[in-house]
Amino acid sequence: DAVILLVQHLQIFALFLVMSERWGYPRDFIRHLRYIFFVNLDVWEYLKVSKIFSSTYTGSATGFVPSSVLPFTYQYYFIAWVAFIFVVCMTFLGAYLYVLHKRPLYMLLHIARMKRVFCVTVQLMCMPVGIAVARVFHCRRDDQGVVIWNADNDLQCWSMPHYIYVAVALLIGLLLFIAYPINLIRKTRGQVISFNPEKHEGYLQLKEAEYNQGLDILWAVGQFHLFSSFRRMWIYYRPIMFFLKFFLLCFFGASTYYTKTTTKAEKLYLSIPIVLSFVVIMFVMLCLPFRIRSFNFMIIFSLLMNIANAYFGCVVEEYQNDSMVSSLVVHPYPLYALITVNGLWTVVAMAWVIYLLLRYYQVVGQGRPLWPMLSKDGKSMDGETKKYMQAVLRGRHILEKALSSPAIFAPVHELERQIHIINAYCREAEYLEDPTFESLWDLLDELIEAHRALSPQSLFSQSNKKSVRETAKEFMKMMPQMRKRLDQREYDFILMSPLKKRMLLKMYVLGAFVNGRCDK
Repeated sequence: DAVILLVQHLQIFALFLVMSERWGYPRDFIRHLRYIFFVNLDVWEYLKVSKIFSSTYTGSATGFVPSSVLPFTYQYYFIAWVAFIFVVCMTFLGAYLYVLHKRPLYMLLHIARMKRVFCVTVQLMCMPVGIAVARVFHCRRDDQGVVIWNADNDLQCWSMPHYIYVAVALLIGLLLFIAYPINLIRKTRGQVISFNPEKHEGYLQLKEAEYNQGLDILWAVGQFHLFSSFRRMWIYYRPIMFFLKFFLLCFFGASTYYTKTTTKAEKLYLSIPIVLSFVVIMFVMLCLPFRIRSFNFMIIFSLLMNIANAYFGCVVEEYQNDSMVSSLVVHPYPLYALITVNGLWTVVAMAWVIYLLLRYYQVVGQGRPLWPMLSKDGKSMDGETKKYMQAVLRGRHILEKALSSPAIFAPVHELERQIHIINAYCREAEYLEDPTFESLWDLLDELIEAHRALSPQSLFSQSNKKSVRETAKEFMKMMPQMRKRLDQREYDFILMSPLKKRMLLKMYVLGAFVNGRCDK
């Protein structure tokens, strides 16, 4: 989450630098920061700004860089991006089908991890792909009044070849920024069980504790990573960020449709929405999204810095070629302002990363884990919820112990005790509408099923005779010696086939029971 948060800020800032062709950021500022374009894998914009390939770049909002000065056409560049997207998708699809065909142990966990890697990849790549797609819609009029494609001046806009690129761009945009976020919303909605923030927090801590201790894999299989970092009100944070990026890219795609003759009112109409989007997000952030407080600080600070970048771009663009030019937008004041804003973000981001590392390794804030955990942090939950969580964890441990033991030695007496405890807690949780009710109910079903299967075979079942239970107790005392003897026997018969070893063991046990067990 920390990496995605920082990369997301840099990607949006790199998009603002690309928009500066219309805004008129200081040319020297853009050229010194042109390496930021690589955060979005934006080779096209880097070559456009670089002095090596483009000496015609002036940084003016009223001019365009001819596509002929670049070493390759945008058509090839766009086709390369489409091929890259196709290869990445086919790679994940091939890996998914391979796992389904091989069906390895813990197949569901393998699939869940692949889905998580795919989700992170899409979050990091949506902005680079979106920028490449948005340039398809960059059309402008040349000196003869012909509408040409700004990325490839030899191709006329809205001609048949251009329509092909538009169709591909629309398909990619709809799948990436509409269909995929809707799928994330559907997945998230299927796993959330409560509208109450405290109950939501308790349920997350329970599932995380069960997964970390190896008792349940629902956290991974259910894709809890989509919303487990966020509070209840912000469970759809990731889809919201997709929609926000889509809005910014739509603005970027339409940024070349106004010309030198555009009025100031029209310029403001086109520029204000990008500022308003961040202002609205900033006010919504009053309901903090992340469960970790330090992340809330960083996302609000990053949004403020990008609001400053966007607002400054709008102000500079408003006064471009205007008869009344403010002294605040005359060189070098714009350069100083941009350096101050982005330099401050760099310093704060470095300090924030260092703080996270110190908290993670418990150098600072000892006794308080960075991530909310059931074992050390229960302040956000009431006492009943925490009690139910601990009961579920204990019940899971006993259930796993019983299922992993041989049926004849399965501790069914402990299972019976847990059934009574969990059953009582189930009734309480149902009455209190506690979020752990579903987990308690599922555990109760599993305990009853395990007891029904193991009770007829276990020596610890209450239905067995008293003498059988006494024999079992005596045998349990001899278990360590028997384990040691079996290990030694395994070493002695290491060259013997498994079938012969089992036959000899059965004959030895039968002989021990026939001749009496006291002297064996």
